[in-house]
Amino acid sequence: MNPLSPMVEADFGAFVDAIPDAVAIVDERGRIVLVNKQTEKLFGYAATELTGQPIEILIPERFRQNHPHHRKSFEQNPRARPMGTGLDLFGLRKNHSEFPVEISLSPLKTRTNVMAIAAIRDVTERKEREEALWKLNRRLEAEKAYRSLVEHAPYGIYRSGIEDDNFLAVNPALMQMLGYEHEHELLCLSIGSDVYRDPADRVAHLELTRKHRHFQGLEVEWKRKDGSPLFVRLSGRRGSEESGPEYLDVVAEDVTQRRKLEEQFQKAQRLEAIARLAGGVAHDFNNLLGVITGYAYMLLSDVPGGPIRDKVDGILQATGSAATLTRDLLAVSRSQVLQPTVLDLNVVVKDTEKILLRVISEDIRLRHQLEPQLGRVKLDRTQIEQVLLNLVINARDAMPAGGEIRIQTANAHLDESYSNAHAGVQAGDYVVLEVVDSGKGMDRATQARVFEPFFTTKSPDKGTGLGLASVYGIVHQSGGHIWLYSEPGIGTTFKIYFPRVYDRAETAAARRPPATFRGTETVLLVEDHALLRKVTTEMIRAMGYTVLVADGPEAALEIARNHDIHLLVSDVVMPDMNGLTLRDKIVAMRPQIRTLLMSGYSGDVISQYGDIGSETGLLAKPFTVESLGAQMRSLLDLK
Repeated sequence: MNPLSPMVEADFGAFVDAIPDAVAIVDERGRIVLVNKQTEKLFGYAATELTGQPIEILIPERFRQNHPHHRKSFEQNPRARPMGTGLDLFGLRKNHSEFPVEISLSPLKTRTNVMAIAAIRDVTERKEREEALWKLNRRLEAEKAYRSLVEHAPYGIYRSGIEDDNFLAVNPALMQMLGYEHEHELLCLSIGSDVYRDPADRVAHLELTRKHRHFQGLEVEWKRKDGSPLFVRLSGRRGSEESGPEYLDVVAEDVTQRRKLEEQFQKAQRLEAIARLAGGVAHDFNNLLGVITGYAYMLLSDVPGGPIRDKVDGILQATGSAATLTRDLLAVSRSQVLQPTVLDLNVVVKDTEKILLRVISEDIRLRHQLEPQLGRVKLDRTQIEQVLLNLVINARDAMPAGGEIRIQTANAHLDESYSNAHAGVQAGDYVVLEVVDSGKGMDRATQARVFEPFFTTKSPDKGTGLGLASVYGIVHQSGGHIWLYSEPGIGTTFKIYFPRVYDRAETAAARRPPATFRGTETVLLVEDHALLRKVTTEMIRAMGYTVLVADGPEAALEIARNHDIHLLVSDVVMPDMNGLTLRDKIVAMRPQIRTLLMSGYSGDVISQYGDIGSETGLLAKPFTVESLGAQMRSLLDLK
């Protein structure tokens, strides 16, 4: 029997039919007593199909197990309340489809029991709106995060068109990279002609993206707003919106500094290889020149005058020119025997001025701009004078119509950032020597090769192409660094950085030439080159000395054990043992001995031992009878 009387049921039924939500009345056993028309419409059942059925018929099967517990809880405390607060509730239609619902429960007291009135609302549309809103918020948050990421990214990021070749969006890093202050400036550019150094590279880039949707590590050359070169590494993808044109999303990494360091390293390797070759050639050539020069000077003493003497003089002039060439080759190879002293570069510049004025024409002005508080450097003065002379000659040749050469000095501190940007440069204090000219300047291709041996833009009869190469070698062998700045039509600047020292400048002691080259002492000559050994032996004997001859270090040690020797004359570079090591071994046996080292090529042999000491002399090959005799006599006369 229905717990509602027919009259009450009719009136109540009309009432619940007017409620916009689906309504189901459930008795204490969980059976459906009454449903309204909205329930029939919502769930797809007729009222007669639901009456008497358990309420679980309207609940998805996965939730039915817990539902009796919820009914019992309501029976124990019958009050109006929303059901499943904080839970996602679902209804089950007759066709077994599920949909989200909200349920409100209210108690309905009768004479015999308490029934439950369930108001059921379909919230599908609201859930869809909430889901759409949630997705929109998530997308907006993601876009905001993405925008922030792009805005603060250290790399340039942009979107560009493909057909119209322009920027569609750019980030601040790209603006800074290209040297622009405002976004609209970039958006107005044509990428191919305004950004790429070579528009053909942009065409090739677009062709690549048409074949491959993704690309990575593409290195191209751009140009900044001021026209300066910019090397970038591009990675990105091709994309498109629905029914819209295709575009490129690209990340651009500035690799200009890396490229610069790589070029510096490659150039240094190339010059190092050439330098080794030049040093080897100079070494062998100097030995041959030593033989020619030695015999030519000996002939002079036998030929009083006439045509034969003139021919010998011609030989000596030719060997002098050849010696200058080998000297330059040794400078290129950074293998000269240096005798560094603490110098004031200002003094060197002033003292060299007379020589420099002789090599420039009257229509070229030579000016000085010297730092009064200039720091000190430790360099070979002769070599630094040669550097100045070569740079001024190079500047002179760049100004055929006249101009100005300015020699400047300054103190400088190079920090870690400068060191990181210039391969091989250590941070620290430096003294700068700068030679500036107002000549025709150099293009980039010439600048890239200007320090290469035998490279020259002059005609063959105007130079060997070793001037700047020898400057580069001398500077690097002296522990310095040289940088070139030049623009066609404006001029050229060479900046040389020498490490600063804090010792006092040394005053060169005037050494008087010996009164005679002759002597009667015993000399041990060690030379592994047979022809040079022979002519040097004759030169020393001609000066009156007793000569003991060894063709290598082991023979020299044996002679030193068995003979009293006053002077050791030895080559520096020999197989098995160098001249300095040989000197030390013989000095250990005979402490009073003096040493004269001869060198056509020293490599790192001298420098690795540091200062050679006051009782050891250095004689560069090729040498004359006078220079050999003067060095020997000066050493033997030391007290």
